[in-house]
Amino acid sequence: KGFVGAFTSFGGNIIIEEAYGAKDVDFRAQLVKIKDVNLEALFIAGDTKTTAFIVKQMKELQMNMPVYATRAVESDELLTIAGDAAEGLIYTYPIDFLKESQSEQFGKEKNQKNILLEEFTLNYQQKYNKLPTAYSAEGYEALRLL
Repeated sequence: KGFVGAFTSFGGNIIIEEAYGAKDVDFRAQLVKIKDVNLEALFIAGDTKTTAFIVKQMKELQMNMPVYATRAVESDELLTIAGDAAEGLIYTYPIDFLKESQSEQFGKEKNQKNILLEEFTLNYQQKYNKLPTAYSAEGYEALRLL
Protein backbone atom coordinates (compact mmCIF):
# COMPACT_ATOMS: atom_id res chain seq x y z
CA LYS A 1 0.00 0.00 0.00
CA GLY A 2 2.86 2.37 0.82
CA PHE A 3 4.56 1.75 -2.50
CA VAL A 4 1.36 2.19 -4.51
CA GLY A 5 0.55 5.49 -2.76
CA ALA A 6 4.04 6.91 -3.23
CA PHE A 7 4.44 5.63 -6.79
CA THR A 8 1.13 7.02 -8.01
CA SER A 9 1.70 10.35 -6.21
CA PHE A 10 4.80 10.79 -8.40
CA GLY A 11 2.79 10.08 -11.55
CA GLY A 12 3.42 6.34 -11.79
CA ASN A 13 0.70 4.07 -13.09
CA ILE A 14 -0.04 0.68 -11.50
CA ILE A 15 -1.29 -1.61 -14.27
CA ILE A 16 -1.76 -4.84 -12.33
CA GLU A 17 -1.39 -6.08 -8.75
CA GLU A 18 -1.08 -9.76 -7.90
CA ALA A 19 -1.14 -11.24 -4.41
CA TYR A 20 0.47 -14.42 -3.10
CA GLY A 21 0.61 -16.41 0.12
CA ALA A 22 3.51 -16.15 2.54
CA LYS A 23 4.59 -19.75 1.90
CA ASP A 24 3.98 -19.84 -1.87
CA VAL A 25 6.81 -20.98 -4.13
CA ASP A 26 4.95 -21.27 -7.44
CA PHE A 27 4.07 -17.91 -8.95
CA ARG A 28 3.51 -18.97 -12.55
CA ALA A 29 -0.26 -18.22 -12.51
CA GLN A 30 0.36 -14.63 -11.41
CA LEU A 31 3.31 -14.25 -13.77
CA VAL A 32 1.30 -15.40 -16.80
CA LYS A 33 -1.28 -12.68 -16.02
CA ILE A 34 1.51 -10.13 -15.67
CA LYS A 35 3.18 -11.28 -18.88
CA ASP A 36 -0.07 -10.82 -20.82
CA VAL A 37 -0.23 -7.15 -19.74
CA ASN A 38 3.23 -6.40 -21.21
CA LEU A 39 4.51 -4.14 -18.42
CA GLU A 40 7.47 -1.77 -18.52
CA ALA A 41 8.73 -3.03 -15.13
CA LEU A 42 7.75 -5.16 -12.15
CA PHE A 43 8.08 -4.30 -8.45
CA ILE A 44 8.18 -7.26 -6.07
CA ALA A 45 7.26 -6.51 -2.46
CA GLY A 46 8.61 -9.73 -1.01
CA ASP A 47 11.34 -11.39 0.96
CA THR A 48 14.42 -13.15 -0.40
CA LYS A 49 12.85 -16.56 -1.00
CA THR A 50 9.72 -15.18 -2.66
CA THR A 51 11.68 -12.85 -4.93
CA ALA A 52 14.14 -15.62 -5.84
CA PHE A 53 11.36 -17.95 -6.98
CA ILE A 54 9.59 -15.15 -8.85
CA VAL A 55 12.66 -14.07 -10.86
CA LYS A 56 13.57 -17.71 -11.54
CA GLN A 57 10.07 -18.42 -12.87
CA MET A 58 10.09 -15.17 -14.85
CA LYS A 59 13.19 -16.40 -16.66
CA GLU A 60 11.49 -19.75 -17.35
CA LEU A 61 8.54 -17.83 -18.82
CA GLN A 62 10.91 -15.62 -20.86
CA MET A 63 9.81 -12.44 -19.12
CA ASN A 64 12.53 -9.85 -19.68
CA MET A 65 11.20 -6.70 -18.02
CA PRO A 66 13.22 -4.86 -15.36
CA VAL A 67 12.48 -6.13 -11.84
CA TYR A 68 12.71 -3.97 -8.72
CA ALA A 69 12.58 -4.98 -5.06
CA THR A 70 13.54 -3.79 -1.59
CA ARG A 71 16.66 -4.64 0.34
CA ALA A 72 14.75 -7.45 2.02
CA VAL A 73 15.98 -9.61 -0.87
CA GLU A 74 19.68 -9.19 0.03
CA SER A 75 20.89 -12.67 0.95
CA ASP A 76 23.00 -15.51 -0.37
CA GLU A 77 19.73 -17.47 -0.56
CA LEU A 78 18.64 -15.25 -3.46
CA LEU A 79 21.44 -16.55 -5.68
CA THR A 80 21.16 -20.10 -4.36
CA ILE A 81 17.53 -20.30 -5.47
CA ALA A 82 17.44 -17.99 -8.48
CA GLY A 83 20.95 -18.46 -9.86
CA ASP A 84 21.60 -16.36 -12.95
CA ALA A 85 17.89 -15.46 -13.13
CA ALA A 86 18.65 -12.86 -10.44
CA GLU A 87 20.99 -11.05 -12.84
CA GLY A 88 19.74 -7.51 -13.35
CA LEU A 89 17.47 -7.46 -10.29
CA ILE A 90 17.50 -3.91 -8.93
CA TYR A 91 16.87 -3.29 -5.25
CA THR A 92 17.41 -0.55 -2.73
CA TYR A 93 20.38 -0.82 -0.43
CA PRO A 94 21.76 1.78 1.97
CA ILE A 95 25.46 1.16 1.24
CA ASP A 96 27.62 -0.77 -1.21
CA PHE A 97 30.55 -1.91 0.92
CA LEU A 98 32.62 -3.07 -2.05
CA LYS A 99 32.14 0.19 -3.94
CA GLU A 100 32.80 2.29 -0.84
CA SER A 101 35.95 0.39 0.07
CA GLN A 102 37.34 0.87 -3.44
CA SER A 103 36.37 4.50 -3.88
CA GLU A 104 38.94 7.26 -4.04
CA GLN A 105 37.25 9.09 -1.18
CA PHE A 106 37.70 6.03 1.02
CA GLY A 107 41.47 6.41 0.66
CA LYS A 108 41.57 10.21 0.67
CA GLU A 109 39.94 12.86 2.80
CA LYS A 110 39.21 10.46 5.62
CA ASN A 111 36.58 11.82 7.92
CA GLN A 112 35.22 10.09 11.01
CA LYS A 113 32.39 8.45 9.03
CA ASN A 114 34.81 7.00 6.44
CA ILE A 115 37.21 5.75 9.12
CA LEU A 116 34.44 3.96 11.02
CA LEU A 117 33.06 2.42 7.82
CA GLU A 118 36.51 1.29 6.72
CA GLU A 119 37.32 -0.22 10.14
CA PHE A 120 33.98 -1.99 10.32
CA THR A 121 34.30 -3.37 6.78
CA LEU A 122 37.87 -4.61 7.28
CA ASN A 123 37.13 -6.18 10.67
CA TYR A 124 34.01 -7.88 9.33
CA GLN A 125 35.88 -9.25 6.31
CA GLN A 126 38.67 -10.59 8.51
CA LYS A 127 36.24 -12.33 10.85
CA TYR A 128 33.71 -13.70 8.32
CA ASN A 129 35.69 -13.73 5.05
CA LYS A 130 32.99 -11.78 3.17
CA LEU A 131 31.67 -8.25 2.86
CA PRO A 132 29.16 -7.14 5.49
CA THR A 133 25.51 -6.63 4.70
CA ALA A 134 23.46 -3.59 5.62
CA TYR A 135 21.85 -5.67 8.38
CA SER A 136 25.23 -6.49 9.93
CA ALA A 137 26.23 -2.82 9.71
CA GLU A 138 22.95 -1.69 11.29
CA GLY A 139 23.30 -4.31 14.04
CA TYR A 140 26.85 -3.18 14.74
CA GLU A 141 25.79 0.46 14.83
CA ALA A 142 22.87 -0.30 17.16
CA LEU A 143 25.18 -2.15 19.54
CA ARG A 144 27.75 0.64 19.33
CA LEU A 145 25.06 3.20 20.19
CA LEU A 146 23.90 1.15 23.17
